[in-house]
Amino acid sequence: MSYNFRKIFAKDSLFLKTKEIHKNGYAYFQQYADNLTKHSGRSKSNKSGKARSYANYLIRLVIFYQELFGKKINNLLTFATLKEIEKVVNSEGFKEYNENENRFPNATFNCYVSCVTQINEKRENIIDLQLNEILEAEGNVENSDDNLIKGAQKRKEKVRNGDVLTYPRNKEESLEAKRLSEWQCELNSNHLTFTSNINQKPYMEAHHLIPMSAQDYFEYTLDFADNIVCLCPNCHRKIHHAKDELKKEMVKELFKMREKKYNKYGINITYKQVLRFYGIV
Repeated sequence: MSYNFRKIFAKDSLFLKTKEIHKNGYAYFQQYADNLTKHSGRSKSNKSGKARSYANYLIRLVIFYQELFGKKINNLLTFATLKEIEKVVNSEGFKEYNENENRFPNATFNCYVSCVTQINEKRENIIDLQLNEILEAEGNVENSDDNLIKGAQKRKEKVRNGDVLTYPRNKEESLEAKRLSEWQCELNSNHLTFTSNINQKPYMEAHHLIPMSAQDYFEYTLDFADNIVCLCPNCHRKIHHAKDELKKEMVKELFKMREKKYNKYGINITYKQVLRFYGIV
């Protein structure tokens, strides 16, 4: 769809009106962009002008979407909205507009993907920790492939877990990932942990490489063994909490091992897209 992308100034009435409608989402996204910029070492000041610019470009993307497709955006910070905004990024003429705007629109979208993922991350990580505790407590090292996913399968409906809705996990898939790695850390088989008292195997943890916090973005489930990484506890904490440089290296190595497998499960994704889900933009 062809569209005449134009310059929209922050003082324009349409910009101000749209910003007011989405003021809460705008403020949240600007704060997230500011934190991300600081953590990446790209800002030394307390207030980053880049974060404000990102927030302003997100409002422009909303305006473009509403004009292009004749639909209103309601909740700014959801994957449903993100997938709609993505249509703007993929529209004819956007690439030229992006270049004319010093690539801020595309950088804004990358940061936006990371922000929306982060909103889901905390609750999904809690479920992952619970899953690892269940696997360890049950100590079942024998696995049947009868219930394992072997191809593209629609994602399941969310289930209530306490006060939140999350995507269910199949513990058999995580167990299969550990079995396939022979209970060794996939980043370095020499990484040693302790021997589990339950199953007499090296203690390892399961980690979804494409995070379950991004499941809303995908039509098909991410909960399959080929997307689950077996990591020693130290590496598992690193991939969640390390500095971007180290986290990036880890994701790159693990993704390279699996890149060609994702299409089988209906997941079309690139390394750069995976990094967005880890807050690396």
